[in-house]
Amino acid sequence: MWYWILLGIMVVLAAVFALEGAALIFAALTFGVGFLLVFIPVNLLPLQLAFLPWVILPKGLKSAGLVLGLALYAAYLFVPSYLAQQRVEALAVKVAEADIQLKTPPQGVRSFALHYNSAATQDLCPEACKALIISGEADWVRVTYKNDAVHSFAPETSDTCEGICIKVIQNTDLPADLTLTQSKISSSEVKAYFPNDPLLKVFETTRIEAHAGSDPARAPIYRKNSIRYHVMTSPTLLEPLLDGVNSNGYDVMRSRSRSSDVTHLTALRAIGWAKSGVPEEEPFSMTSTPLAVDRSMVRLALDSNAATFSKAENDVIARFVFHVRMYENIPASVLDLVERIIKDTRVRTHLDLHHVLRHEKEFRIRILPWVFDRFEQGRMEKNVLYYSVFNALRFVYEPDELTPYFERYARLLRTDDPVNSEFAALVGYFSEDPTALYRAVLKASKDDLKIAKSALCNAEPRWHDAMMPDLMAAFIRQMEGDKLDLRKQGHMVEKIAYMGSAMGYLAEIEPVLRAKGFGDDVFWRRIGRIEGQRGAFKRSC
Repeated sequence: MWYWILLGIMVVLAAVFALEGAALIFAALTFGVGFLLVFIPVNLLPLQLAFLPWVILPKGLKSAGLVLGLALYAAYLFVPSYLAQQRVEALAVKVAEADIQLKTPPQGVRSFALHYNSAATQDLCPEACKALIISGEADWVRVTYKNDAVHSFAPETSDTCEGICIKVIQNTDLPADLTLTQSKISSSEVKAYFPNDPLLKVFETTRIEAHAGSDPARAPIYRKNSIRYHVMTSPTLLEPLLDGVNSNGYDVMRSRSRSSDVTHLTALRAIGWAKSGVPEEEPFSMTSTPLAVDRSMVRLALDSNAATFSKAENDVIARFVFHVRMYENIPASVLDLVERIIKDTRVRTHLDLHHVLRHEKEFRIRILPWVFDRFEQGRMEKNVLYYSVFNALRFVYEPDELTPYFERYARLLRTDDPVNSEFAALVGYFSEDPTALYRAVLKASKDDLKIAKSALCNAEPRWHDAMMPDLMAAFIRQMEGDKLDLRKQGHMVEKIAYMGSAMGYLAEIEPVLRAKGFGDDVFWRRIGRIEGQRGAFKRSC
């Protein structure tokens, strides 16, 4: 009885999950956990059916029926996958028919051109490039990517690295002694022999070819093919049939694989180069100082006459600046390079300058004249570099370091139209009395409370008393003039009210707030509790 109940439950569940969209909806409603449960009914059902002969046959035939059922179940689990593996082996043989094995390696090869059919990644000198240079077998390696990104690399020996490092060099038109190309082909001939079926699905072929000299059109001296395929798993399992946005029925589960490992590195090793291994140094280790290859690429980019930097160059520049923090003592040459980066208008990426500026006082003071020159020339565009520098002004520099530039800052602020809110936030961050300038900012911004509040919150505590009357006057003018949308700006109004109460202005602002019906009981209890408590001012910001 229990057998039939369980069998019926599995049949119903398997049928329900086979309906269009059912498996996907169930998985979504159970936050993904239910997707695992979808596999159970359809894969448990064959096992239950294996016991069917034992259940329905007469008593004398039950044992034979059980053996037969389990044998059929074992065949279901392993025979299809065995046949699939046989087809995979035949596929590998067929694909290898087009391979070309190198008989005699060319002599005197010292330069290499590596062509990739993918876009450039952050690691512009990939494994094959690194292996050739670190092994000492290459004078230079030129790497070309699908998106026309071309970079050349060479060995470098210096005090800043152990053994041989990698540097970027200026691209030249010099012919390479050996060229490796990577391509993808449709594999129509192979697919004709191996049409897609439940056991095996065949996709494109990746081909690596080696050519003597620099012309990829010449007949290859070496070729290796690798075909991508999905093969039925062992044991046999079923899974929901997904098309990316929906589910509809079931399909056999397949694993993804290739007929052989074909990369530039394996090809080079097969024909006699780059056998000494790839350096273990991780290019993106979070704890390492900048790599020699990054330093050299930054220098090359800065020295170039290009109108803009590529995304790859911007990425390397950002990575270089990030890793500068890992120096215990930053070398002067590295600081000079960081200064060149900051001053280059072609940089279009976020720079993690906080650590460098915080720990290198002389350096941050050294670049201040340039910062204000850029502001005055109107060339400090509001890009990611602008915000990197601006955040440093707010959170790294000391007031005494900025004070010599107060007059230049004041002129910039008075001539800004409209008022630059980020720049205005620095008004109280100097050792000079900001009262008159703060008042000018309020007037120029037409009592913009967001700008006024930000400037006061960022000001040195010694200027709070001097600046607060102007903020409160602007606040009352805005409230009485019905210039504030309390529904949209209620949070800001609440914060300024708390600031005013903490600084002793509750008696002045309470009548205005109550006249506008602003605030609930919780607000009024809190604002009364912090009245005159200056320690609550910063929390109110």
